[in-house]
Amino acid sequence: MPSHRGIWRQVLGSTAQAQWHSADFLSFAKNCREDYDCVLMSFAMHHLRVHDKAELLREYHRLLTNSDGAFLMVDIVRKSGETLSNYQERSQYDVKTNWVGLSPDALASFTDHMLKYDFPETVTTLEEIGVAAGFRSVSIEHVADKGLSQFIAMEA
Repeated sequence: MPSHRGIWRQVLGSTAQAQWHSADFLSFAKNCREDYDCVLMSFAMHHLRVHDKAELLREYHRLLTNSDGAFLMVDIVRKSGETLSNYQERSQYDVKTNWVGLSPDALASFTDHMLKYDFPETVTTLEEIGVAAGFRSVSIEHVADKGLSQFIAMEA
């Protein structure tokens, strides 16, 4: 079985055709009967509650098992031990301080969205639910400068 570095070589060096799907990812995964080599999700999983994340990872593992495939995810995460409310406070402070071009309406829109729809987990929680879903390897490939976003690879 290839390491996560081997998976990168397979994905980047593959001559297989890619299939792109744009859909509600949980419904798509539950209803899909095809096998995949790789599933890529970018800045979307944090919109699910933890039980739905666990269900989604179980379904992705099912779709990837026959090919020893990989689930690749880029998303926002909470710091180790950070509560959701602490994350929300930190994010609001970061936006107010660093996103200097935002109008008051845009800032209010961001805050409203984050409080209603953003439920990031810690890396530890993502690792735990990934392993519980059947992934044999979960690795952190890249951490953004401020630690808010991470690139995570899971091998089926």
